[in-house]
Amino acid sequence: MAVSLTAAALREHLGLPDDAAGLATATRLHGVASAMISRYAPDAPDAISDEAMIRLAGYLRHSGIDVQPVRQLEMGDLRLDFGARMGRDPLRSSGAMQVLSPYKVRRAGAIG
Repeated sequence: MAVSLTAAALREHLGLPDDAAGLATATRLHGVASAMISRYAPDAPDAISDEAMIRLAGYLRHSGIDVQPVRQLEMGDLRLDFGARMGRDPLRSSGAMQVLSPYKVRRAGAIG
């Protein structure tokens, strides 16, 4: 895989703060997304891998447990929090799989 996007550039794309914490978050997301992209489409061109990195890292950033509810409804003692529905497969849900798909090597296997 040829991801040319650095963690610092990813931090900027994701709108993370320009401080140590923002860079640490970008570095963590960069590592996770790099591993997922290299496993799915290791021969994708730099530009494609970089775009997949931005999409996947952005999705992962907002799909964690620290996501705030999209809307809250309170009625007396009852409070309901509504959040965005996150898909089960970050590569697919982020749109990164669609970008990488033409570069995915598919192999046929013998059955039986």
